[in-house]
Amino acid sequence: QPPTGATPGTDAGAGGTAGPAAPSAANAPEIGTDIKVRVVGQMTGGNYKVEAVSPATDRPLLLAVRHGSTPPATGTELNAWVLRHTSNVTFVTTDERGRRPISPTMAERYVDALGVVQELADDNVPDDARARLSELKGMANRCLRLDQHDWLDVWRVLGSPDRDRLALLRDLAANTNRTL
Repeated sequence: QPPTGATPGTDAGAGGTAGPAAPSAANAPEIGTDIKVRVVGQMTGGNYKVEAVSPATDRPLLLAVRHGSTPPATGTELNAWVLRHTSNVTFVTTDERGRRPISPTMAERYVDALGVVQELADDNVPDDARARLSELKGMANRCLRLDQHDWLDVWRVLGSPDRDRLALLRDLAANTNRTL
């Protein structure tokens, strides 16, 4: 398991794990999916208990609200999206942070970062291998932490891996970088 982390925009950990996870319930909505929710009440740590309006799900839902944002009133219906899953709850958010597209500049850097793995596997150590491995580690970290504007697209580019595989990628990139 990756390290415990805080849900983006909150001061407290929410659910005890960071990063996207595979849902444990059969009808859990996919990460990144739009979902309309109704606020039921406030929980600890800046989260709010919500219920799905559309599409329906049996999963317990919590709305993660960024620190400093206006808290939603009970009964309010909100257009949200699925942020992440833990073993027993799905977190949703109305914050668009994470759903922004990868910029052209970052897309080039990500392609280079992904390409270094093949080059190293082919016994070729490019001059910029360490920088590219650092970028690859950063790609995994942004998905584990859910803390960058484009983490959702990056997660999809990486093949939508679970937390364990993201942590393995992060550690592989870091250890390979140290070895070089």
